[in-house]
Amino acid sequence: MTDSTGSLSNTQAVIGDDGRVSLKNISSGGIDFDSITEALVLAKRTPAVSLEKNVKENSSIIADFQTLNSATKNLGNSLDSLRGSTSSFTNDAFDQRSGSVQTYPSATAAPGHVPSSSGNIASISVEEGAAKGSHTVEVIQKATAHQIRSESISSKYDDISTLTPPLPTGTFTLNGKDIQVTDSDSIYEIAEKINNANTGSDATGVSATIVSASDTEHYIVLSSDKTGTDNKIEFGLVAGSEAESLAVINGLGLTTGTNAADLAIKNETTTPQNAIVDVNGLGVNIERQSNTIDDVIDGISLDIIKAEPGTIIELEIDSDLVAVKKGIVDFVDSYNEVRKIVNDQQTSQVRELDDDGNLVEDADKEFGNLAFDSTFRQFSQEFTQLAAFSNFSLDEGYQSLSQLGISIDKDGMLQIDNEVLDQRLIDDVDSVEKLFSFNMTSSDANVTYIANSSKTEPNVDAGGNVIPYYLTIEGTDADGNITAASLRTGPGEADFIDGSVEISGNVLTFTDSTGAEGLKIIYNGGPNLGQINDIEITPTRGIADSFYYIQEDYTRSGSGQFDKKVISFEERNEDIKKEVDKIDLRVDRYEEMIKAKFLKTEQAMSKSDSLLKQLEQQFDAMNKSN
Repeated sequence: MTDSTGSLSNTQAVIGDDGRVSLKNISSGGIDFDSITEALVLAKRTPAVSLEKNVKENSSIIADFQTLNSATKNLGNSLDSLRGSTSSFTNDAFDQRSGSVQTYPSATAAPGHVPSSSGNIASISVEEGAAKGSHTVEVIQKATAHQIRSESISSKYDDISTLTPPLPTGTFTLNGKDIQVTDSDSIYEIAEKINNANTGSDATGVSATIVSASDTEHYIVLSSDKTGTDNKIEFGLVAGSEAESLAVINGLGLTTGTNAADLAIKNETTTPQNAIVDVNGLGVNIERQSNTIDDVIDGISLDIIKAEPGTIIELEIDSDLVAVKKGIVDFVDSYNEVRKIVNDQQTSQVRELDDDGNLVEDADKEFGNLAFDSTFRQFSQEFTQLAAFSNFSLDEGYQSLSQLGISIDKDGMLQIDNEVLDQRLIDDVDSVEKLFSFNMTSSDANVTYIANSSKTEPNVDAGGNVIPYYLTIEGTDADGNITAASLRTGPGEADFIDGSVEISGNVLTFTDSTGAEGLKIIYNGGPNLGQINDIEITPTRGIADSFYYIQEDYTRSGSGQFDKKVISFEERNEDIKKEVDKIDLRVDRYEEMIKAKFLKTEQAMSKSDSLLKQLEQQFDAMNKSN
């Protein structure tokens, strides 16, 4: 037993490893009761010290799980960008698109025609997921907004009734809204009234401004806010006051005419016109009201800058290989961060730190806090399988990371051969996508993939080869909704699966009685169809898609395996802290009791000392008298 000794004046209190206190060297001299009390209290609190050590150890385990959880979540984020569009409303790195553009003269261009660069004709943007391929665009006409002006007016701010000649007053309509002109209005105030009418849900769509050519030459300029022939500036006469209305707008020089029937714009500075383009050499003029055209080629938006008939813009759309490679590099980096944590936990090494936070070199080697935890060990096994994943469900293309130039070093880290990876992306980015992503093909063009789940697996035969699921749709009603459907896993009648499909309108979801549970598709075959047999549905799982769901099982907030561990240890610590509080309460009471006892002892000893002194004095007196 190792004793801890404290000097208490002439008395010593010794606390053993078992928490018991013994006193040594008790003499008739003074006793330090405060030190003895302190030693007894420390001994009484020994169980709490042990429990607090457990709290510290648990807190260290919690911190390690949280670090692992955070790194694994980052890995999940990188996997999410590579696992494909797991619903029809989400995108990933493989949906990123890049476009190369060039211009050249059309077959009908004038001899010697020199095409402008594409950026001077139109700004082209490509959305995520746009179909890859080549397109041509010829901008024949740019859309313009209607613009008109008044006649010259001598003053900008004077009342129109004071001008020479004075201008008429009254009310007219502009694109359906009344504009009232009074004799105290200036043309500046008339423009303000027009702009005030261009507000709210029934705005006119017309803006007014004053253009001053000189101090005595001013114009009201009206501009349509939107381009196209549907957005003309139109004046009208107020019923019952037609002559007055006509006098106002004719007097300003905005219109000509003697009645509503022959009312016309007087000074048109810009005629409204639509944008016109020819796409993919169809020879058909495609017109749009706006210079922004985003509904002609799916996923491609054109913002017309100028028209240039005779110039063809050729756009080649392909996968954005820079974005795809970044996604793969992010995956490798985040994988290696998790691997570092796993390796550290599984390595026996010096972990004890001194007061300055430095490793104690001669300390014993230890494994990490998580090394022997069952959840960690299960995760480590599944995580290690990720790097060695082989997708044999793919009949062609790449089946493993090594084929992309991604290898595993002696420490389990992933290493990228950039030259090999770049070439694989250039040669066949679609096969790279299939290696990482979830993929589904169908023999029927009316079938569209919507979503899948962690339990959506390929259908395989006895030899391990991927084969389709065979879907039968028994028909559709007048609204195109599916009346009944079933699934089978092979070509025979005996392969039909009961309860294999759930139906909601024209959406089908594969149930847990199939190997493709959670696969959701939509069938747009149309109304009143008869039975459609043997639609082949073939899903395959990629590396990123498969492991994404595995990591999600560990990192899901609140219910993931890692959070469950953290919550468990936090609950243990709370229970331990409550027990420590109970011990401290008992120790406080014990300390009060000891102090009270020692106080009585000190008082008794004080009386004894006083009595002893009296006796000594009496003996001294007796000795002197003798």
